[in-house]
Amino acid sequence: NIRMVPLAVVAQAYGYSVTWNGANKTITLTKGDQTQILSIGKNMYGKDEREFAPEIGKDQRTYVPISYFEVVLHGCYVVDDATITFSK
Repeated sequence: NIRMVPLAVVAQAYGYSVTWNGANKTITLTKGDQTQILSIGKNMYGKDEREFAPEIGKDQRTYVPISYFEVVLHGCYVVDDATITFSK
């Protein structure tokens, strides 16, 4: 059971700017000299291959597996019942 979470909200809380390119369905995250490019439907997250690809939810937000924030962005999170708390 993979938890998918909204990318932009959490990435912005970590200090990343988020840019959507609708023509090629990519999201670019930028923070200082760090850049990550994700593609909807492709499970490559930069140089890391993950089990699940980013997807667009019914609310038109991009969702990624929660592990993305730990593995790729090196953030921390705690899951407690229905609440997820992220920290830097």
